[in-house]
Amino acid sequence: QIRNQQQDLEDLRQTNSQLQAKLDVLLRRSPNGNSSLLDEIEMSAPSSMEEDAVRLQGNIADEDIECDDLVLPFAGLFPEGEENQKMTLEVIDIYLQLRRLCFELRRRKDSMSVDSGISSTTPEELQAHQVRVGMFSNLLQEFKSLIEDLLAQGPDPCLTCQSVALAMDSQNLERLKKELQEKTISLKEKSEELIQLNTKASIQETELAALREERDHLRQDVDSSKWAKDEIVKKAWTMRDQAVARKNNVEIVLAKTRIELMHINSQLMEAVQQKVELSQQLDQWQLDMQALLDEQMKKKLKTYEEKEERRPSRQGQSLKRPANSKGKLFKLFR
Repeated sequence: QIRNQQQDLEDLRQTNSQLQAKLDVLLRRSPNGNSSLLDEIEMSAPSSMEEDAVRLQGNIADEDIECDDLVLPFAGLFPEGEENQKMTLEVIDIYLQLRRLCFELRRRKDSMSVDSGISSTTPEELQAHQVRVGMFSNLLQEFKSLIEDLLAQGPDPCLTCQSVALAMDSQNLERLKKELQEKTISLKEKSEELIQLNTKASIQETELAALREERDHLRQDVDSSKWAKDEIVKKAWTMRDQAVARKNNVEIVLAKTRIELMHINSQLMEAVQQKVELSQQLDQWQLDMQALLDEQMKKKLKTYEEKEERRPSRQGQSLKRPANSKGKLFKLFR
């Protein structure tokens, strides 16, 4: 009987491991949204299991009566002894784990259903005297049905929300990138403006320093000068008159230069006109010479033809005439 019970316990362990493997495969195949199920199970179930185990161990260590109550339903299944007591606690722990998994799956199923009006309640704490033969089979059947329902329902509807949120985040990221690029361009333009302003400021500072130096020199001249104010004013008037005279002389020279420039321009225009006339005369002379040469050539050809016609015609000479005429034509062109 003990071997049969141990065999049943091993079967339960294998079934639990197989269901856990199926659940892992389901969560791996599902998108990222379904990973929250595993997170919730891992966050809630192990903590609850540890609390139950600690509570059970504390109850066993502190109160022998409660330990007897936990072992009492399995007293007929396992013989008394330390190893059997550990096996009993292990069976209770496995049952609690399965029940926690079923609760989490049921809560997940209820949250995924849109029109579901069922509110899943937290499972009550399991007491040892409540465990009976056949509860494992019912719990495993419920666990299988919940897994099949989750497989049939397909992906988590929260994925749509996550995809929408991801799209919004992407749009916000693109908008922030554009704003950053615009701000970078604006900052670059402002930096260039700042460099230009700094350059202008440095130039103005240099000019201001030169003006201050000149002012200081003038003050030193006024302070160190022994002349009276009238003499200084008289000297200033004299300098002004000299400057005006120099200005007038320069204006006169400039006027003379302008007149000379106008005269030179007129001479240049006359020279250009003469050049144009000479070029026209040269062209006309070339045309006349060409016409004269043509006329002389025509006269020579006509005279030569008349001479050839006056010569007596002989048979031998007639045969040699083309060659002789050709040579004479060449002589004419020479």
